[in-house]
Amino acid sequence: MVELYTAPFCVDCDRARALLEREGIAFEEIDLSSDLERCCALEALTGGRSAPQVVFDGVPVGGFDALARLARDDRLREWPRAQSSGSEQNGAWQMSTDR
Repeated sequence: MVELYTAPFCVDCDRARALLEREGIAFEEIDLSSDLERCCALEALTGGRSAPQVVFDGVPVGGFDALARLARDDRLREWPRAQSSGSEQNGAWQMSTDR
């Protein structure tokens, strides 16, 4: 499950949404301005409330720049395959986003 946390009038949110759509990755969009409960959950998970934030199966990836870096390095499409082959790879994938 991919979650995209967004805010109104956020250019990087629009860019993150477009990148996920272009890559054919299904996601749930959560508008932080209208869902206070999810906003607090995001803060607990990531330590902040900035938008956009991308979370893959509970693993925070980061904002648009981190997402774009994964796409640029051809690693964004690897994620669903890695997840389907075992949850132990989740930590390894998370670490690989730091490049």
